[in-house]
Amino acid sequence: MYQMKLAYNAPDVESYRALFARDEFELTFDETPDGFAGRWGYDEEMAATRAMFEGAYHVVLEMATTEDAVGTPPPSATAFTTKPLDVRVRVWREPTYCYYARGRVAFALRKPGAAAPWIIVGMSDKTGAAHADVAAGEQTALCSWAEIKWYYLREAQGKDARD
Repeated sequence: MYQMKLAYNAPDVESYRALFARDEFELTFDETPDGFAGRWGYDEEMAATRAMFEGAYHVVLEMATTEDAVGTPPPSATAFTTKPLDVRVRVWREPTYCYYARGRVAFALRKPGAAAPWIIVGMSDKTGAAHADVAAGEQTALCSWAEIKWYYLREAQGKDARD
């Protein structure tokens, strides 16, 4: 989880890509934007993230990555699901305007071998768009993480992201 936070904040799409299982990854969202793709797998996640990293002015992902926050798998475990983590995402489209998402995300992890690192095989995004601690306005748009990803995926596809 710490490596994910580093890759997001760098932003470094190749480091981000290396954290995911290509053939197994699936992302589910509690809230989805209109027209949202029915399936969100590895290809959609990487295309949206690449477009966001390349098209955003600045990206920040905040989440606690301590063992207490994430949980600790048993030593012999090959699969593990984190506790739901408090995730805050800010994506600046320009220096003074940003999207802000905050919510709870659980990560399903798999370890292919004893010496191998954990890889992400699933994410369950409970991120909504109601945040009492942040005021929406001309410079901050409250939205779900799904809406941010959907916006950048549509933009990468050459479609109007607001459709």
